[in-house]
Order: sequence, then structure tokens, then C-alpha cells
Amino acid sequence: MTEFNTGRLWLLWSALRLWAERLWESDFSDDAVRAEYAELAALHDRDDWPIDGLRGESAFGAWMGYGLKLVEAGDKDEGTRWMNRAASYRTDA
Repeated sequence: MTEFNTGRLWLLWSALRLWAERLWESDFSDDAVRAEYAELAALHDRDDWPIDGLRGESAFGAWMGYGLKLVEAGDKDEGTRWMNRAASYRTDA
């Protein structure tokens, strides 16, 4: 849907934002939830998609949420890395 149809990327950002909201409400001790959060964070790390305000909003929420959940789960170093990524993206965008 997105590789050759950049006019519809707003649909992707909206879906990813909703996905992040659902993951935030999920049990992070579940390995499947952790794996989905990691996948969501990696999707936002792609650098071959155009950057716009909605992507920035979606990426910030996914990265910050993932980082906070990691810190809460005891992985302070990895959680801090994702929260710093979110904070730097927010100021760069």
C-alpha cells in the first residue's frame, strides 16, 4: 500500500498510531506484545519514507511508549535509548 503510493501514507501513520495505542494498553510481559512493540519501533525507524507531521507524531508515541514499557520491565538501557530517540526526533522534525 505504501511503497508506491505515498499519497496514502497518512493511512499508514494513522494505523501505526492506533497500533501503538493498543500495544500501550496490552500486557507488556507477553512476549508477543514485546515483539509487536519492537516491530512497530523498527517500522518507524525506516528512513525511506517521507517525513511529515503525522509520521512524527506516530513515531514519537511508538518510541516513547516502547521505551517507557522497557524501563518499567527493567530494561533501563534499551528503554532509555528508545525514549532518547523519540525526544530527538520530536526536536528534529
